Amino acid sequence: NLRQWIKADGVFYTLDGWNTVELIASGDSAAHVVNGRLVAALYGLQAQDPADRSRYVRLGKGRILLQIECAEIMFRNIKIRAL
Repeated sequence: NLRQWIKADGVFYTLDGWNTVELIASGDSAAHVVNGRLVAALYGLQAQDPADRSRYVRLGKGRILLQIECAEIMFRNIKIRAL
């Protein structure tokens, strides 16, 4: 039951420098911001219940994964802070 809103119009990258990416996660919601512009919002996040694989439970905590698909990526100055 993943709910997602993606705003894909406009330019969200710079070609001659580093991009700034923010992931803001709170409870079962998250927002993805690139160079100060919202590009995706997620809400109603759920995960499979480890005790009962046939059920899904609200996702309010977990691991943070940094990835990109089909391209090389480099990270620097990664900071994690509480809201």
